[in-house]
Amino acid sequence: MIKIDNVTKVYNNLDKATEVVALSNVSMEIKSGEFVGIVGRSGCGKSTLLNIIGGLDKPTTGKVSFEDIIVSGLSECKSAEFRNNNIGFIFQAFYLDKYLTVLENITMPLLLRGVAKKDRNKLGLEILEKFGIQDKAKLFPNLLSGGEMQRVAIARALITNPKLILADEPTGNLDSSNGKIVINTLSELAKEGTTVILITHNVEDVKACDRVIGLEDGVIILDNHADEAEQQKEAVDENS
Repeated sequence: MIKIDNVTKVYNNLDKATEVVALSNVSMEIKSGEFVGIVGRSGCGKSTLLNIIGGLDKPTTGKVSFEDIIVSGLSECKSAEFRNNNIGFIFQAFYLDKYLTVLENITMPLLLRGVAKKDRNKLGLEILEKFGIQDKAKLFPNLLSGGEMQRVAIARALITNPKLILADEPTGNLDSSNGKIVINTLSELAKEGTTVILITHNVEDVKACDRVIGLEDGVIILDNHADEAEQQKEAVDENS
C-alpha cells in the first residue's frame, strides 16, 4: 500500500552554511491494515517521515507511493486533495478550532468535500456517539477535557473513512486511562483494514502495534514485527 524508496530529507539553515539530514536513504513498505509504530529519540526523523508519507512535506531525494499515487510528486493543490481523500491526521496538540463547536470541528473535512450540512451533521453525530461524546456536540473545545479533545480529534480524522491514519504522539497529553482508549481505537481501526502509523515514546502504546520501526539519526535501525515483541520493548527502552 505504502512504498518508501530511498527517501532523504535535508534541511538547509537560513544562511545555507550548514544543513541537517533528517532522513537518509530510508526505504520500507507498509501493507494495508498494518498498525505500525515508529520510535526513536527526539530529532531522529520520526515526524519528518510521517509528514513526507502524508504529503505535508517533500523528500529532497527519493519517492513515496500510496497505492498507485506518487505522493512525493504531487503539486500543493493535488497534495491537499490527496490528503482530504485518503488520510486522517491525529496530533498530540489536537488542533481544534476554538471558534467552532465540537460538531463543526469534526465535520470540517466533509465541508471541504462539499457535503451538504444536513448530511455532514448526521455523520458527525453518528461518530460522536461512537466515541461516547454525543452530548458535547454543541460545546466549544475550551469546555472539554484533554481526553475529550483527543477523541474529537480522532473523530475528525475518521469522519471521511480514510484509508490511512497518521498519528503523531496522540497520547502525549493524556493520562493513562484516556491514552488506552486512543490506542485501543487505533488498534480496532487497523483490524478493520485501516492502515495506522503511530509515532510514540510510550512503551505501552507500542505493545498494541503489529510492527515497530526504530529510527536513529534519520536511519532505520530496527524493523520488527509482533512475533519479536521482546526485542521491540528493548528497542523502545533504548530509543525513547
